[in-house]
Amino acid sequence: MSFAHRGSVRRLVWQLLQSQMEFPSRSLDRTFAEEEWNLRDRALAKELLLGVLRAEITLDCLILAYVKKRVKDPSMLSALRLGLYQLLFLQRIPHHAAIDATLEAMKPELQAKIGFLNAVLRTVVREAEKIETSCEVGRNVLPDPAWRFARKVFADPSQRPAEYLAETTGFPKFLIQRWWQTEGEERTRQRAQVFRRKAPLWIRVNVLRSSVEEVSHQLEQGKVQILQREGVLLQVRALEASAVPQWPGYDDGRWSVQDLSSFRSVALAAPTAGDRILDLCAAPGGKAFAAFELAGGDAEILACDIAPKRLARLEEEARRLGHPIETLCLQADGKNLPCREWSLIIADVPCSNTGVLHKRPEARARFGKKTLHELETMQNLIQKHLIVPALGEQSRVLWSTCSLEQEENQMAVARLAKRTGKKIRREELWEPSFDCAGGFAALLG
Repeated sequence: MSFAHRGSVRRLVWQLLQSQMEFPSRSLDRTFAEEEWNLRDRALAKELLLGVLRAEITLDCLILAYVKKRVKDPSMLSALRLGLYQLLFLQRIPHHAAIDATLEAMKPELQAKIGFLNAVLRTVVREAEKIETSCEVGRNVLPDPAWRFARKVFADPSQRPAEYLAETTGFPKFLIQRWWQTEGEERTRQRAQVFRRKAPLWIRVNVLRSSVEEVSHQLEQGKVQILQREGVLLQVRALEASAVPQWPGYDDGRWSVQDLSSFRSVALAAPTAGDRILDLCAAPGGKAFAAFELAGGDAEILACDIAPKRLARLEEEARRLGHPIETLCLQADGKNLPCREWSLIIADVPCSNTGVLHKRPEARARFGKKTLHELETMQNLIQKHLIVPALGEQSRVLWSTCSLEQEENQMAVARLAKRTGKKIRREELWEPSFDCAGGFAALLG
C-alpha cells in the first residue's frame, strides 16, 4: 500500500488506520525510514496514530451516540475516529484547525461524504463541555480527559462499572471484565491507568563495547536524561525532540532499546560462557542479544524466525552491535532445525500482548475469547513441533511472553513441563507499572 508523503500527517495516519496491516505502528516506523519527515511531523503522526488506536473503543462509543446508523465504511469510520481524537484528546490544537485540517486531508477520497464528517465533528464539539475534574462519572461523562456530553454515550457506571471503565479507557469489555473477576477492581483500574500513559523507555548497555558510566555520560551530553538504572539497563527520556537512532552511541552499537521486563526474563535463565543457545521466536532479536552479552560474548546462538524480513532486520541489528549470531529462517513445522545439543532454548512466543498495551495499542481491539484460544493453539504447536524436538537431556527452557493471561503463562508452562518432563525452576510475572512493562517468564530444567 502506498502512503501519503510528508505533505499531510493526517492523511498518512488516516491511511494507516484503515489499512489491513496487523501493526500499523510498525508501518509508520517503516514510512519514516523510507521518506524524509521532520521531527515535528513525525511526533504528530505517532501521537495521532497511537492515540487513536488506544482510544478506538471510546471513540466508537461516541460515534454510536452521535450517528443514527452504524458506520460501515472503513474510510469514514477511520476519519471520524481521527477527527474526534484531535477534538477531545489533543487540547493544544484548536478545534477549528483540527476540523479544517482533517477535512482537507480526506476530501479527495471522501468527496461528497465530507459534509457528513464535518457535521458529526462540529455537533460533538458544540455539545461537549470541558469539565474541571476527572472525579465525575456518568453515562454522558468521559473522566479522562474530562468531558461532559449532551447525550448518553457510555454504560451506566453505577450498574455496570467494569463496562464503564472499559468504554472510557479504551479497552475491550471482555478483557476488563476478565481482569475484574480474576484480579479485582483495584488492580484492573491500576492496569488501565498504566496503559493509558506513554510506555517507559529503557536501553540496555552493550557491555562488550562500552560501560554504563560511559553510555550515561554520552547520553547526558546529547540532552538525554537518565531517569534510573537497573544493572546494565537505563531508563531514559529525551530533553529535546530527537529520533532514538540519532542519540550518541547508537551508531557505534554501544546500546540498544529493550524493556526492563524483557531483559529480566533473559536474566532469569542466567546465560553463561560456553552456552549453546537456540532462540526460536527471535525477531527483533532483543533476547538473543541480551543473552549473548550476559554470556560475556562467549556463547553460540542460533536466532530463528519464520518471517524473512524480520530476520533480516535482526541480522542488521546484530551487525550494529557487533554480535556474531547465526540466523535461520524457520519452517513452521521446524523440520529445518539443525540437530545440536542446546544448553538453553528461548521461546519468546507469540502472545496477546496484554502486558504491553501501551506499546502495542493495536492489540486492544483484537483481544477476545477467540483470539486467546487461537494463541493457545499456536503456543501448543510451538511446544510440540519446535521445543520438544530440540530438547536435550541437559537443556534448559526459557518460556516468556509479554502477556498477563494465565492461559499463555502459568497454564502453558504447566503443559510444557508435563510434555517435556522438565521441572519448573523459576517463574516470574511482572505487573505493569509506570516504570516497567508487564510480562511473564518461566525457566524449566
